[in-house]
Amino acid sequence: MNNKPIRILHVLGGLNLGGAETMIMNYYRNIDKNKIQFDFIIHSNHKQFYEDEILSMGGKIYRLPKYRIVNHFKYKKAWKKFFNEHPEYKIIHGHMRSTAVIYLKIALDFKLLTISHSHSTDNGKGIISLIKNIYCKNIIKYSNYCFACSDEAAVWLFGNNILSSNKYLRLKNAIDLDKYKYNERIRKSVKKKLGVENDFVIGHIGRFCYQKNHKFLVAILQKMINLGYKNVKLLLIGNGELKKSIIEQCELLNIRENVIFLENRTDVNELLQAMDVFCFPSFHEGLGIVSIESQASGLPTIVSNNVPSSVLLTNNILQLPLEEEIWIEEIVRIMNNKMKRKDNCLLLKTHGYDIKTESCKLENYYISLSENNR
Repeated sequence: MNNKPIRILHVLGGLNLGGAETMIMNYYRNIDKNKIQFDFIIHSNHKQFYEDEILSMGGKIYRLPKYRIVNHFKYKKAWKKFFNEHPEYKIIHGHMRSTAVIYLKIALDFKLLTISHSHSTDNGKGIISLIKNIYCKNIIKYSNYCFACSDEAAVWLFGNNILSSNKYLRLKNAIDLDKYKYNERIRKSVKKKLGVENDFVIGHIGRFCYQKNHKFLVAILQKMINLGYKNVKLLLIGNGELKKSIIEQCELLNIRENVIFLENRTDVNELLQAMDVFCFPSFHEGLGIVSIESQASGLPTIVSNNVPSSVLLTNNILQLPLEEEIWIEEIVRIMNNKMKRKDNCLLLKTHGYDIKTESCKLENYYISLSENNR
């Protein structure tokens, strides 16, 4: 009798902090590793944020060259070599959509079951995004099963018919709800550490990139300060290619002292306690796991109308168009009302966002696929 766990091969660009990576790690921490193990193929030679934790849980990490179009045949060869050397894998779970049509097709040739997972509703802008759009068109053709964080993300990548297909699974971006329960003691402690005990804190968590629209938040802060709201602080958590330019923008506008920049953090659950409103003005999102986390902590949350409406799970979240005056009006209303924060964890659990429950479902799903692929 074989008592070894089923090893699922996950494919990503990297393993740093990000929405998809955080979601995968949440599931990985909570599955029964005697039954299911996660291994990873990534496309980076640099040390990644989650690597040590993955190795500590028994996962394996493999590296393949980054796809650059000019190395198309070399890239395909690397995948074929990998599958020849690792016949132990029967299921591949692809989160990296830009080259999915390449590696999923090769995986099918090696008789693996293929899962493609949609985490977004847009490829961004520019030439690279156009190339990604072309490559994404036929993903469903090479996918035995299609996962998505929301129905909107599923339709965007797989087409309108996917929602009624028996090959589709909406896998919730579930979290450890107990970690996010509002705690007044933690709130006071974190506000003191940040030096914002007497300030109204507008918070955001996310990579500094075009998609997350940090410039919108900076513009809102400047206008609020000009309106006389001097005790407003903007707390921005994360790293990314645009972070330096956002810092420079704040300095140019003479509002740098009202902005707190933090690096990627593992204590997001506690930092959320210190915020007074969470703002998420993204240009596009597959779902936005941080907006689930903010709701769990009972934090008033404002998201753009580019964020899927499926994220509207409690009465402390509001969806608005990207118009600065409208957001300022709502932020001021929250500031004046001093809303008492509620525990939304039970409500979010009923919506399927409890990681303990959902990880069991995914575990059973993988086991069922494995048994059907013998």
